[in-house]
Amino acid sequence: TSSDEDNQTVNHHKAIFYQIKQVDILLENMKYLDRLSYDVQQKKHRQQINP
Repeated sequence: TSSDEDNQTVNHHKAIFYQIKQVDILLENMKYLDRLSYDVQQKKHRQQINP
């Protein structure tokens, strides 16, 4: 029936949206980690300059 097909399409779209959201979260986390490791590098660098 057509309603079954509609449900499959909706579920498919939901799955795609979910995956996109996961990727967004992943990118945010990577940005956060980049910033974190950058901060750590800066601190180490400063400590080397004036121990």
